[in-house]
Amino acid sequence: MNISGFTSISQELAEHLGLAYQVLGGGGKEPLRGRPEPISALVDPIQIQLLNTDGGPLATFTAYLVFVTTDSHVDLQIAGDVVGGRSCIGDGQWSIGLPGSGALVPLPRLLPRRWRAGEPRTMPTTTTFSVAPDTYAEALARVAARAGDRARLAAAAAADTAAAV
Repeated sequence: MNISGFTSISQELAEHLGLAYQVLGGGGKEPLRGRPEPISALVDPIQIQLLNTDGGPLATFTAYLVFVTTDSHVDLQIAGDVVGGRSCIGDGQWSIGLPGSGALVPLPRLLPRRWRAGEPRTMPTTTTFSVAPDTYAEALARVAARAGDRARLAAAAAADTAAAV
């Protein structure tokens, strides 16, 4: 969870799950250190089911804009744009708003993915980067266009169903 960051998925996990992604134009990803580099975004929204500490379902969120990172030590990062409401409850612990009701619940302890051979044994908490304003604007325009496409397809399917009845 990175309240002030961007919702993102590692390229490795996106490919493992068979999720399509597209490289964005503009200034791209702006890391805290180093040069800007291209960044991609998932083509379609995804559903993220957050489990509680016992492994049971806590909440399911729809992420419409998910950036794809190539050098992340976190496979899936959920940001404030997905959870909506949030509040710090002390000692670095956060509560998040549940979809629909907005009720705030404590965020369960989330861990980064398993270490890979050769990686330093650090305990990262988030992946921090910025997205250039022109790249972010392009990503939002693509999200809106895809939403429009899905709405048109749903309307056409509903019309076909109504005509068949």
